[in-house]
Amino acid sequence: MKKQESESFKEYKTRVMDSKSATFCGAKWYNATIWLGHGQTTSCHLPASHDIPLEELKYNPSAIHNTSHKKKMRKMMLEGDRPPECYKCWQVEDGGEDKISDRVFKTIQYDESDLNLPFSKREKNTRSVWKLFDWYKNKTRKRNDDTFLRTLEVSFDRACNFACSYCNPPFSTTWVKDIKDNGPYENIQSDKREHYISTADWAANVAKTDEDNPYIQAFWEWWEEEGGLVDTLEEIRITGGEPIMHPSVWKLFDWFKNNPERGKNMRFAINSNLVPEKEKTFQKLLDVVQYAPNFEMFSSCEATGAQAEYIRDGMDYEVWINNVKRLLDQPKVKKTCIMMTINALCLGSITDFLDDMLALREIYGKERSPLLSLNPVYNPEFQSISTLPTYIIEHYNDKLKAWHDKRKEELGDSENVWVTRIIDHMNRAINNPHPEELLKKRQSDFKSFYTQYDERRGKDFRATFDPIMVDWYDSLTVEKNTNRDEEFEKTEIKLEPIITDEEDKHWKEYFDQLENNNIFDCIKKKNVLEIGTADGMFWKHYNKYNPSSITGLDPDDRWLLKEGVKESDIIRESYETYLPKTGYDVIICFGLIYKLHSPIHLLELIARSRPEYIILEDIDFSTEQISLTKMGPNTNKIGELIVIDEISCPHVTRLSTNIIISIMETMSYKLENNIELKIKHPSKYETSQFVFKREKHENYRLRDRK
Repeated sequence: MKKQESESFKEYKTRVMDSKSATFCGAKWYNATIWLGHGQTTSCHLPASHDIPLEELKYNPSAIHNTSHKKKMRKMMLEGDRPPECYKCWQVEDGGEDKISDRVFKTIQYDESDLNLPFSKREKNTRSVWKLFDWYKNKTRKRNDDTFLRTLEVSFDRACNFACSYCNPPFSTTWVKDIKDNGPYENIQSDKREHYISTADWAANVAKTDEDNPYIQAFWEWWEEEGGLVDTLEEIRITGGEPIMHPSVWKLFDWFKNNPERGKNMRFAINSNLVPEKEKTFQKLLDVVQYAPNFEMFSSCEATGAQAEYIRDGMDYEVWINNVKRLLDQPKVKKTCIMMTINALCLGSITDFLDDMLALREIYGKERSPLLSLNPVYNPEFQSISTLPTYIIEHYNDKLKAWHDKRKEELGDSENVWVTRIIDHMNRAINNPHPEELLKKRQSDFKSFYTQYDERRGKDFRATFDPIMVDWYDSLTVEKNTNRDEEFEKTEIKLEPIITDEEDKHWKEYFDQLENNNIFDCIKKKNVLEIGTADGMFWKHYNKYNPSSITGLDPDDRWLLKEGVKESDIIRESYETYLPKTGYDVIICFGLIYKLHSPIHLLELIARSRPEYIILEDIDFSTEQISLTKMGPNTNKIGELIVIDEISCPHVTRLSTNIIISIMETMSYKLENNIELKIKHPSKYETSQFVFKREKHENYRLRDRK
């Protein structure tokens, strides 16, 4: 049984979800998005994706979903803890008891017999779902805590003929072409993940053919095996890039054609922009949907006419809406859903777009016409609604509220919730605007980005959008990146560490041992990021190995920097806001992970940045597992751990050598070098140093598995 017809979303949450755990979400078990091209996965569209460890995949094709990371997040939910990666749902729910977050909508689609499984005591039970659960536990492969899937979204490739303004190279080859042809976008200060300066080579397919891609091989193996995807999935959805540009999508249509009985209960859905480069491609899609007994189409748009075409570069709005109608004319198309991505530019015609969608209901009826979902853009930050000035947000919020008051009876329950959430989102932006300095930076990025976007894409912001937007846009100025060395010279240094002769002797012994054990050999001719730079005392040692570049990351700017270390080489952000950041060949983290509440979170962020090498240091201690250690009171001394939080926890988590190695292996990093400095570190601890190297995808192929 799923949501009862007379039940509100809040009542469903109380009855089904809260009765299990205050933080439960069915998507962590039964839903997945998997990027098979480059080997990453996540449980829904909100948390950041993470790597699929190849080591786990060797024994278990379901590891494309059942990663060690997801199992940790499930355990937290079972215990009523909030996984940090789900913070967007927690933000919504913390707004009040009546606020409904996405985890409710994600969970509501699953049968309660499935939702009860993670919490049920094992008793004699002959239900088919328990038989399936037993099958997973008894398989000879390593499947500890594995779960089956009910809904799956997969991407085979990032190939796409669109380059939407809020998209980026990891999801579009047309975006990759823009960066390659025109170079990086300049003066985008809030682009923390380098989406507009990098071609995101890490998101490229790991192999030239599907046969050589271990993730795609694992998908097809799990698809066909007994009790595998074919037997458990209620829905498979293909996303991209643009799915119909990849041959595996047509292979799936062939599978449904050749296996009508086995696939008769599964929903087969595609996320498509519906505007392929060639008309014959769309006609081919119309021809083959007849083979999928429960075919569903998902597409995205949130504005009309020229504004839609500006936001979604490659879009032809008239072709798009005509192709929506052609799909609705196909009796085999069971459902159509339009996903509206609510950004700063769509507000001028969002109500016109909603009118166009409701006009389809007059033709096709409410049951057959497209279902609408609305989700706000959070990244890139400068394209979010909250970047706009308050008077513009108020203007469009009033317009949307008036439209909703007039036409809400024509919307479904979930559609009314989504529209109300966008109105609430705008209200929060009005009542709690960003600090002036942050807003100024984002608005500068807005002007800088769209000025370059117009030049590169042959567009015209001023000719496209409403006068209220154009007047504000013309008032903006672009902040050039300042010379931070000159700025820093004017700043008084408040604190500096005092080092005694005895401590200096210990530091010399320490660095001599590091160099004698070749810890830094791997940084030669590499781009290096050092987390926790402090005064830069390691840099003269790094430079002995001739790295291509060194960048520091440290929010504490009170240090007196060592000779040769420039302020402009240090990024004054915390690792939590800066990472994951691609583009570095080596990431070094010394003197930090044993001072944190959640060192595993830092290791995950570093691994998601996908450097070739990771060099770590930790305090050496005897326990084989994880320990909590009480720290002294926070005295705010330079270099001491500073907890930036409402609650200053007096404990930090320390990891043993074996635990660190195990964690890194699950994230596809193999230990290359490990030494222990038995002399006392200047901080009076004995330490261990690790060099990890990222596994190469081509070193392993599933078809060679025994």
